[in-house]
Amino acid sequence: MKKFELSLSPRYVLKWGIWEALREIMQNVIDREYEHTDAEKFIRYWPEKKRLVIGNRLTALKKRTLLMGGTDKADNEFLIGQYGEGYKLAMLVLLRNGCRIRIRTGSEAWAPAIEFSRDFDDDIIVVKIHKMTASPDLTFEITGIDQKMYKEFTRNCLGMHTVEGMIPTNIADILMEEQYRGKIFVEGLFVCQFPEKQRVRYGYNMRASHIQLDRDRRTVQTFNLFWEIGQMYASLDSTYSGMIHAMEKEKYQDTEHYMTHAKSKDNDLYKAICNMNYDDFFLQYGKRAIPVHTEEEMRVVKEKYNDLEPIMVSEKKYKYITSSGAFHSSSKSRVRTEVTPYSICRDFLKKHKKEMSKKLCAAFEKSIKEPAHNWKIR
Repeated sequence: MKKFELSLSPRYVLKWGIWEALREIMQNVIDREYEHTDAEKFIRYWPEKKRLVIGNRLTALKKRTLLMGGTDKADNEFLIGQYGEGYKLAMLVLLRNGCRIRIRTGSEAWAPAIEFSRDFDDDIIVVKIHKMTASPDLTFEITGIDQKMYKEFTRNCLGMHTVEGMIPTNIADILMEEQYRGKIFVEGLFVCQFPEKQRVRYGYNMRASHIQLDRDRRTVQTFNLFWEIGQMYASLDSTYSGMIHAMEKEKYQDTEHYMTHAKSKDNDLYKAICNMNYDDFFLQYGKRAIPVHTEEEMRVVKEKYNDLEPIMVSEKKYKYITSSGAFHSSSKSRVRTEVTPYSICRDFLKKHKKEMSKKLCAAFEKSIKEPAHNWKIR
């Protein structure tokens, strides 16, 4: 029998519980299945024995993965694990919580345990390696998982139950069921919940390549996450225009970066959302209304367009309304707040001043240009 000592204190990652440990093992088998198509993952549970087995077909672990940081996944952005710590920390946490764990890999059985080390004068994690009959599969056998723990495990793994109302994209799956609202998963594994102060409409199962997790796998950078989600919504087709428009009206943060990513203003999704904003605006304010988004625009409309009623809107809504096809085909699209009778006369005088006598210029200034301040376009 060989024995490897891991310089890991049983008091490490004290905030982790059984779920976090099982998550790390599941992350390992999910990544392995992604890397090797023959390495199909499998899960079995015996409630009467409190035994859970998780593994992959036709694969094995190398001993160097027992090293902290020992991983082949650090440069693969499509895999969840990046730090080479996952299943070692899982062993630690499971042992700390009174579970028994055995790893079958190739012709060996690995038996982790907590033992006192004279060298460190403290408890550490050791892995005892026994020779066994060769097995083609890699298995993690955990004993001590009661039905309550197993239920939490299955609830936090999307692949272990049917998820209704899911919209798949290349960046994330949109989880529309109420039970997933505000929850973030990565490749099917639960990571964290948005704080209640953030208005989030749906849950999201992110692709590993589109999210950066911290070492604790509990938190994500919120801005980067919303940025990626905004890009995801921009990739949808016009079928989902109503959904995006409704979230923007309700000021959900899911779509706060949608417009930034809607770079191609000719796509059908963007056009549909523009038209919806146009319809909402004129339904609320009437046919005489015209959107403005600065005080100067409001002043000019009031002074020069006496048949219109300027309504202050946000810059985002202004862009939507004025970009709609219905707005462009209306007479309101010809309202130019930067072009007024005064500016027309001023520019005319500037252009033709050299061709006019001083007397004519003075008369134009007095009789036409200055009174133009009070003229209305229509």
